[in-house]
Amino acid sequence: MDQDHGKIYPNNLSSFFVKTSNSIYSDYLEEYNLILNKVRISFEKDEYKLASPTLSKQETITELYESIIDKNHPNNSSYELFKAYFQFIPKLFIKIFFLFYIKFKSPKINFPKNALYFRSWLEPRCLDGIKLIDEHFRDLPSRISSQYLVISALHAYSFQGVKKFYSKKDNDYLFIIPQALLTIKDIFFIFLDYLRYGRLKTQESFFYKKKNVTKQINRSLLLDFLKFRSFIAFEEKFISQKLINKEIKAFIYVFENQAWEKVCCNSFSQDNIKTIGVQGSGFSPLFLNFFNIPGEEIPEPDVILTVGDNFTKFLKENCNIRTQIETFFSLRFNYDTSNGKYNVKQPNLSYTNKILYSFSVNKSKYLPIIEILKKYFEHDSLEIHLRFHPQYDFYSLERNFDIPKNFKIINKVDVENLRFNYDFVLFNDNSFGIESLMQGVKSFQFFLDDKYLEDRFFYFDEWNTKLDPKNLKEFSDNLINKKIDKTFDTDLIKDYINNMYTPDNGKSAMFLKSTLQE
Repeated sequence: MDQDHGKIYPNNLSSFFVKTSNSIYSDYLEEYNLILNKVRISFEKDEYKLASPTLSKQETITELYESIIDKNHPNNSSYELFKAYFQFIPKLFIKIFFLFYIKFKSPKINFPKNALYFRSWLEPRCLDGIKLIDEHFRDLPSRISSQYLVISALHAYSFQGVKKFYSKKDNDYLFIIPQALLTIKDIFFIFLDYLRYGRLKTQESFFYKKKNVTKQINRSLLLDFLKFRSFIAFEEKFISQKLINKEIKAFIYVFENQAWEKVCCNSFSQDNIKTIGVQGSGFSPLFLNFFNIPGEEIPEPDVILTVGDNFTKFLKENCNIRTQIETFFSLRFNYDTSNGKYNVKQPNLSYTNKILYSFSVNKSKYLPIIEILKKYFEHDSLEIHLRFHPQYDFYSLERNFDIPKNFKIINKVDVENLRFNYDFVLFNDNSFGIESLMQGVKSFQFFLDDKYLEDRFFYFDEWNTKLDPKNLKEFSDNLINKKIDKTFDTDLIKDYINNMYTPDNGKSAMFLKSTLQE
C-alpha cells in the first residue's frame, strides 16, 4: 500500500495551473475554470454578479461541475428544483425573522472609530467555554487589543448560536454579531435588493467538452437565488457600508475567496480601508474559487496572510492571485512546539484494530462515503470511528445514518492520545489528516472517485496517501492482517508539517501590526 509515487503537482506542464497526469483533473482546473470565467464576464455590467457563489466558482457549495459531468446529480432533477421553489417563501420569512431576532436580541453597540474589525464565524466551537472565543483568530484580537481598538464580529447563521452568544459573559474586547449593525430600514432594503437583483441568468451559450452546459449554469445561478446561497453577500454589502461610516481602520477576515469576500473588498477599496485576508484552514483543488484565471480582475484583499510557507508557495505558483501574499501563522493549531517548530510524535507500533475517519465540511458526501466504508470495513475485528466536521452540530447529524455495530459516530477526538487509540486516520478534504501526522498517526486520503480533486497533501511524496473505492478493499484486507506499515520518518514529517503550518509562538500580533503599518 505504501508504494512511492511522484509528486502530485509536477512543475512546468502548463503555462498556468496545477497539472497532473489525470486529464479530468486538469480539465477541471483549466477548461472548466475558463468557462466559468466567461460566464462571469457575460455579466460584466451587473454589479450583483459578485454575490453569486456560482460565478465565484464555489464548487463545494454549488456542485455545478458534478452536475455537468453526472446527469444523475440531484441538481439536475426536477424534484430538487421544485423543492427549492417550494421552500423559497418559507426560507425568505425565516431569513427576515432571523435578522429581526438578532436586531432585537442585541444590546446597543458602542462602536469605536478607527478600530480593527475581525470578521469571523459564530461556529459551535466559539460557544463551548464560559467566554466567547473566535475559533479562527483565537487570541490574536485579544493580544493586539493592547495597541488597537478591536471588534470581533462573528457572523451568525443559527437561532441557537445567537441565543448562546448573548448568554456569554463579558470579554476583554468587543464581540458582536455583525448583522446586529443593520437597521430595520437596512433589513428592508437588503431583501428588496435580493428579490430584485439576486436572480441571475446568462443569455449566452456555453460549451464544455462540446456539450452545451448553459442549462446547468443557469440552473445553478437560479439555485444561488432560491437557496439563498447569494444572500450573505447582500447582507455583507450593507454591513460594509456601516463599517465605512464607522471609519474602521482595517477589515481583517477569514480568507476563502468566496463571493461575499469579493463584495466586501470591492466596497472597502473605494474608501481606502485596508483589507487583510487571513487563511483560516487548508484547501484542495476542488475549491476552484482559489484558482483564478490569469488576468482575471476580481476584487481581492490588500494582502493575504497564509498559515505556512507551502501554502504561500502554492498560491503564488498556481492560483494567479494579483495581491501580496505573505506567510503568517497557524492560529488554530495549539500543538506542542520546540525551538519554534511543531513537534511530531513517534508512531505507536502496537495495533489497536481501530481507525478514525474524519469528514470534510461537505455534508453531501457523508452518506456515499459511509456506504462505501460499510462495504469494506464491516468486520468484527475492526472498529471504525466516524468524526463529522466540527462546524456541524453533532447531535443533529448522528441520527441520519444507519451504521453497522463495529462503526461508531463520535463527538470529540482525544487528539493527545490519537496514536494509542487508532492505527490510521482516513479523511477527505480537511486538515485533520495532516494534524494526525503530528500525533504520530499515519493518514490516508479517501476519494470517492479517481479525479483526486480533494488532495490536501501539497508537495508530499513520503508515501502514497491516496485511497479510492478501487483500492479500499486491498487496504481493508491489509489492515485486518496488520500488513500496513505504521512507521514513518518523524524528522521528514516534521519538516513537512512545519512547511505547511507555522507555529504562532506569540509573534502574530507583532506581525499583524507591521502589516497594518505598511
